[in-house]
Amino acid sequence: MRIAVILLILLLSPAFASEIVWSESGANLATSEEHSTKAWFSKGINVQKTEDDGLLFASRATKYLTMLPDYYVVFDLYKAKHTSGTHKEYHAWSIHFAEVGKIAGNVTHAPEGLYTVKLSDLSKKTWSSATLYNYNMDLYFRFIRLEKSPENLLEIELPDNTQTLKEGDTVRILLKLKDPCEDVVCKWMIDQGTGPGPFSVNGTDTIELQPIDDDCKVWAATVTFKSFKRDRKIFKRQVMVKTTVLGGSLQTPLYTYMAASLRQEPEPSK
Repeated sequence: MRIAVILLILLLSPAFASEIVWSESGANLATSEEHSTKAWFSKGINVQKTEDDGLLFASRATKYLTMLPDYYVVFDLYKAKHTSGTHKEYHAWSIHFAEVGKIAGNVTHAPEGLYTVKLSDLSKKTWSSATLYNYNMDLYFRFIRLEKSPENLLEIELPDNTQTLKEGDTVRILLKLKDPCEDVVCKWMIDQGTGPGPFSVNGTDTIELQPIDDDCKVWAATVTFKSFKRDRKIFKRQVMVKTTVLGGSLQTPLYTYMAASLRQEPEPSK
């Protein structure tokens, strides 16, 4: 009987749950009241409940966690704003998840919305860390979570074990929604350090998602890279996809990052 109770406790613990929650709305994971935002080398994510509106404020701390393959980092960025300095100073934010890559944005173009980022397979590692860097600015999140099956999911599906895409390679854009909608607007974007902007693939920044179920909760598109605009080398997680839901319950845009770099073949010499 005692063994059965212990097993039940283990199965109900967060490590065995379908969702590992860093911070639920209203929860306070803060270890201090420090609100330093001018930190060139922060040491992690510290989520605090603000007194005025109950939103989550990200500052400095360290957070170690066990990451599982096929989980998603899901965070709802509510607000990003300047705290000090002039327009000539560096105002930016980025989140680093070990083995995931850099998720970054410039405050001038900081896209507020719901992000879903798939984790890498950490079969060779039992722990990892999450680090938030923020320069001269405040960031507010409704939540930051690890989830197995997000209610609303935007994902760029890559060919198996692909780290670099080239012309001729194909990806699948997948959108799964909790509630049905009438239509969606999906765009390619790129962030090479100055904030997200339009990105052209095959002569357009638009992705034509089509519903693949009867109630319009699942949308998808297959894209083959025939040509893409490139000013300089395109690294992993610089290419983004933004989707806006029309006529549905989800009011915030969704974002995700492509977990592969893009390589353009050199033109043949004449």
